[in-house]
Amino acid sequence: MSLTAPAPGIEGLGKRRWAALTILLLALAMSLFDVTIVNLTLPSVTKSFGEHPIILSWLVAGYLLGYALSLVPAGRAGDRFGHKWIFIIGVAGYVLTAIMVSVSADANILIVGRVLHGIAGGLMVAPITAFIHLMFPGVSKVRAFGYFAATTGLAALVGPIIGGVVLDAIGVQDGWRWALIVGLPLGVIAFILAFALLPNIRGSVSGSFDVLGMLLLSIVVVGFIAPLMQQLPDWTWISLGIAVVVLIIFILWERAVDHRGATPVLRLSHFRKLPFSLGLLQVVLGFASFTSPIYIAIITVWQWGRGEDALQTALVMLTFGLGAIIGGVIDARFTLWFRRWDATAALILLVLGYVVTYLLLVADGAHVSLLVLAIPLLFAGIGNGAFIGMIMSTILSAVPARDAGSAGGLVVTAMRLGSAFGAAVILILTALPAAKGASESQHWIDNGNWGVLGCIVFAAVALLLAIIVGVRTPKDTSASAGEDALVPDEVITK
Repeated sequence: MSLTAPAPGIEGLGKRRWAALTILLLALAMSLFDVTIVNLTLPSVTKSFGEHPIILSWLVAGYLLGYALSLVPAGRAGDRFGHKWIFIIGVAGYVLTAIMVSVSADANILIVGRVLHGIAGGLMVAPITAFIHLMFPGVSKVRAFGYFAATTGLAALVGPIIGGVVLDAIGVQDGWRWALIVGLPLGVIAFILAFALLPNIRGSVSGSFDVLGMLLLSIVVVGFIAPLMQQLPDWTWISLGIAVVVLIIFILWERAVDHRGATPVLRLSHFRKLPFSLGLLQVVLGFASFTSPIYIAIITVWQWGRGEDALQTALVMLTFGLGAIIGGVIDARFTLWFRRWDATAALILLVLGYVVTYLLLVADGAHVSLLVLAIPLLFAGIGNGAFIGMIMSTILSAVPARDAGSAGGLVVTAMRLGSAFGAAVILILTALPAAKGASESQHWIDNGNWGVLGCIVFAAVALLLAIIVGVRTPKDTSASAGEDALVPDEVITK
């Protein structure tokens, strides 16, 4: 049945689309538990397999690599075959590969399992953004993406707590095996309910897959993300140089595919739309300032500089995570209040929260109260959560429904690239040599402050781009909610 805007097909979903969103967010939470818990398991994995840096590196990097590689192809496959079935395959694969990892008796199986786990994660997450884009019109799209952001914040809070409890309860020797599967019940529930409650929405993509385009894009992604995951090693420039050359070849190839009427992996014409192109840059820069980067900076001050324990560090960042949840829930209000300036308002809140945090740490980082620092971090977190929901809606509202999957996969890839880039830069800043005459504790406090300053710079540049988009957006529309006529004729629901 063809869906036309404002469309019997979409309206016919009614409350079912919110039930469908719940299923999608259950799967998202499962994947985020894995990401937030895995770092806690490294000492436990060392007990099982010995202290091999390659194993520990691939436990984290192998997952991220597989995840980043599969997002855009998974989105394009959903555009063609239906996002429902790609999601179901992804959830099933995620659960099975998690079990494979948890029972690994050999390091090679562990590494292969983590890469496959990441690939399954990409298959599972890419359809989530496509579903939200296709099922929700106008401001409700912002609200739905806000719940996406709130789920991210909630998982960042709850995941480490659950993981820590499991690791302590099971013990160091095998605790990691159980910690890495604590989210699987969510996946099982999502898998079962998806058959009945998820609509099979897809675009009118047909014909053969752009296999060469996918291969070229994979090389580009690996070239950019691999050195970031390894904190910019000696071969960084070689990897980035190869990535740039292959990116040029990819662009030329995709243009050729599009010109002959076939379906490219990415339709490059989308990049001529300011909300799409600058929105992606905002995603990269925004994620380079929050998630891992700001946590790394604060941990450097709190644990290395002040000698506080892990619980105290978790508490100081607690309000940032709570703020992200609040921001995700109220982001639709931002859109109604600020219209085309909604992302700008969210980023102003983020930047101001970071700036006040930085000033407090510079003034008296060794003695500033946890409660005092928690206040600006709360407001920064609200800006963070609100920004994620609005910018995802802004970017995808510039994309026709037929390309929702591939574009959504690209957005999530930009998130991962931004987070990896920001973490690499902040790790460099927090490892700067000590100033002459500085004590060891003051050295780490100063380095943590440099890390916070790096987060401010990333967020400020994202804010500048948001202002440019706001200026260029017509006054009578909202960049985040401008696609009330959500689903064109080419969308098909079965």
